[in-house]
Amino acid sequence: MINNKKDANSIFAILPYEILNYIIIHLPLHDRIQCIQVSKAWRSLFLSSSGMWSDISECNNMACNLVRYKLNGKDIHKVNLTTGANKQDGIDFLLRSGCSNINFCIKNGIQ
Repeated sequence: MINNKKDANSIFAILPYEILNYIIIHLPLHDRIQCIQVSKAWRSLFLSSSGMWSDISECNNMACNLVRYKLNGKDIHKVNLTTGANKQDGIDFLLRSGCSNINFCIKNGIQ
């Protein structure tokens, strides 16, 4: 059990970056955001991890998704554009931002 900041930060010294990144990738977005508030060391680790923003589909707000893409687009692998009328705006934004691999998913007859 982690009892203090020193113990929490020592995890970073023990685990290889690849393992920490794997853990970050599998945390829900809400938990990742909470983790960056733990300490400066955690914030630095999480924000530098390619897994931090690899899947931002949990975010229900289109602007939330697209701002993250703009900030750290090279690390994002999946953006959920199922928010309705703004979907085309989102696709246009991604294309203007240089996203070259956009896949569409049809659910319940809606593109």
